[in-house]
Amino acid sequence: WEVDDGIGVTFEPPREGYDFDTEMKVNGACQGFCEPTDWASVIDDSLREGNWFVNDAETEIVVDSMLGDGARVVVAHRSDGVQGSVFVNVFRWDDEASHFFRCNADLGERDAELEAAFVAACEASIPLWL
Repeated sequence: WEVDDGIGVTFEPPREGYDFDTEMKVNGACQGFCEPTDWASVIDDSLREGNWFVNDAETEIVVDSMLGDGARVVVAHRSDGVQGSVFVNVFRWDDEASHFFRCNADLGERDAELEAAFVAACEASIPLWL
């Protein structure tokens, strides 16, 4: 896998053996606020607006659950495979922090069976700055 640590960290698999759309990212985000705030509301609003995956009739949220205080997992499936097939998002936050943490994996159609592995990887990703 190749690592790009420009803005956040992106992990891209070798293209042989993996779908072109498959990648995993970890980063801090603030959606323009960058100051302590109610991050759960910011994340809710961004999910409704489709900021992290295309939120339309072709996309179904199949998992949306809390992982405890200040952590949430959201998994969506896209039925047409045009923009990827599986979107994994794990968010972690502390309302006193200026950013929230997001680990996400976008899986192409051929890699959809790897969903559980990427959910586990993102759930295990814990930023030391929170």
